[in-house]
Amino acid sequence: QAVKFGIKTDTESPAVNWRALDSDGEDLALDVTSASGPPSRIVLEARAAAAARQAEAEQAEAERLAEEQRLAEERQRIEDERARLEAERRQQEELAAQPPPPPPPPQNGVLAGSEFRLVPETPHIDATVRVVGEGFGAGQPLTLHMDGSQLAQFASDQSGRFVVTATIPPGTPADRASFAVRDAQGGERTYSVRLIEVPGGQSVDEQASPLVVTETPGTVSIEGAIMFRGTGEPGTSITITITDERGSPVTTQRAQVGPDGGWSYGLLMPSSAGVGNYTAAITDGTSSVDHTWQVADDARITLESAKGRFEPGEALRFSGRASPGKDVTAIIENPRGVEIYSESVNVSASGGFSFGMSTTIDNIEGTYVAFAFQGDDSATAHAGLGEPPKPRLAVRPNSLNYQPGQLAVFAVDGPPGATVTLSVLEDKEEKFTSVGVLNSAGRYEYPLDLLGYASGVYTVVVSHATAQASSLFSVGLAEGSGQLTVQTTKEKYSQGEALLILGTVESSDRVLVTLMLIDPDGRIVSTKPVITDKAEKAEDPGRLSVDTLRVPSNAAAGMWAVRAESGPNFASAAFEVVGKGGGDGIVLLIEDIEDMVITGRETVHFRVIGATDHIVVRVFSSGGDEVGDEVRPPGRHQDYPSYWHVPEHLEHGEYTMVATAGRQSANATFAYPPAR
Repeated sequence: QAVKFGIKTDTESPAVNWRALDSDGEDLALDVTSASGPPSRIVLEARAAAAARQAEAEQAEAERLAEEQRLAEERQRIEDERARLEAERRQQEELAAQPPPPPPPPQNGVLAGSEFRLVPETPHIDATVRVVGEGFGAGQPLTLHMDGSQLAQFASDQSGRFVVTATIPPGTPADRASFAVRDAQGGERTYSVRLIEVPGGQSVDEQASPLVVTETPGTVSIEGAIMFRGTGEPGTSITITITDERGSPVTTQRAQVGPDGGWSYGLLMPSSAGVGNYTAAITDGTSSVDHTWQVADDARITLESAKGRFEPGEALRFSGRASPGKDVTAIIENPRGVEIYSESVNVSASGGFSFGMSTTIDNIEGTYVAFAFQGDDSATAHAGLGEPPKPRLAVRPNSLNYQPGQLAVFAVDGPPGATVTLSVLEDKEEKFTSVGVLNSAGRYEYPLDLLGYASGVYTVVVSHATAQASSLFSVGLAEGSGQLTVQTTKEKYSQGEALLILGTVESSDRVLVTLMLIDPDGRIVSTKPVITDKAEKAEDPGRLSVDTLRVPSNAAAGMWAVRAESGPNFASAAFEVVGKGGGDGIVLLIEDIEDMVITGRETVHFRVIGATDHIVVRVFSSGGDEVGDEVRPPGRHQDYPSYWHVPEHLEHGEYTMVATAGRQSANATFAYPPAR
């Protein structure tokens, strides 16, 4: 019989040595057999397994190399950022170590166009007068003299203006007196006035009050608002007759002297009045005062909306003209009077500039007001979102911070021809008030000299009928503080998205901080000065919260930064611009808890930032129980303020507010009642 044996191996075409033995161990056969035919299943499976193992090994190696590359790039980025910050630090140290530059050569304080006037124009002996000047050299020391005697020393501001008070010495002869303003180089401007003598040596209060004019217009624009103000005999009337430079009558108006002896009258220059010199003859029937001023077409900055009505989702666009070489500060207010946009805009060599702000379907519909400031000049424009624009009362100062004695200019916007009351408040106490008239375009600029204003934060309030608007400004706030911190609330932002910037400053007093938006190439694309909030306790840091800066709509993708500076101190925070729709996360801010006058109930004011879906807000107690009513703000855009009514008899304790928008959520805690 024949016996057949089979062998399977994992080797292709093997040569097999074999031998056959009998029961005694003796060889029966010895041979070598070579296999032939296709590879067996074992061979094929072994090959596939080996190939899979090789592929896995190669993929793992590729992933390892990619991770090493990413880590190397991240380390390089961190090193580059560290090197940049170190270079900035060295640059700051080098600048601090450099000797101060030599003082500039002396400049003339009195120039060809310098002029000044007295308020009132016909003062009495021993009276205190205000001397108002313009057209002088910027920041130059000056002196005021009367008939050769020095009355005051002062300096002009950076715009060449000044306001100074002086007392006419007792015993001065009752005649014409010559006033002179002189500079350090001997240049001077003179002004001659007639002094009023109080007969019998009695005080002014003991006599029938003479006609005194304390405020008159200077150079005004066509259809500009003019104001006359003064004192007189209570119960009498003042007649103001305006004539043009040919002596032809323009208008005649009357003002009544009040019980306190004060009178005022504001009016618009008639639309028929062109440029030129105009004279007002002001009389109480016994004495009279003449005043001449100029009407000029001196609009140095203009602003207009691209169209009257925009639809939600369109970008609000504004353009204008201004002096080349100087940036324009652009501000946009929403229909509620809240500043929602602020930017420094470049003016082209031809004098043109433009700016805009994107909107969504959830932006508040109504009239938006845009302001453009360049130095002391300003312009405003209206735009309607979802409806035609309507006149709306608004007020903005041309600067956030002024130096004591500087001239502040308030741009007022409202219904054409309306008479408005402008007041300045300090800690809710009225410090100043005036009445003005808006021109046919609904605009009015009020200049206020800040002589005698102490360092601090003030509120300018303008009102007409039942409407009111307000804005903050400061006087003499210092740049300089302890350590600064600054951060953005998100790591990623989209093009055109509003930034929410939070920070602290080691100072219990309010200080001035400058915020700068810096692109990936290190260029400053926008700046904004802000005032920090006052710390509740002396040991607490001051805080800042700014939500009016925006990522430019054409911003390059990459790493951007916000830099905060106050004196020698600075801090910065980086964030990424990822293009439209690349942001993530929402932020819930609790801004205040106060009584709402309309409802008489305590109200929590809050703001949701960064939502991309409709918002639902609920409030829970520390035990997890929902309290009060849920809030569904009618919007989901980036900057929506809203409020939650505190339920009656709410127990004291800690509460958590939770905001959800689709799959996004955020929460914030607050104590009730709040610490006052």
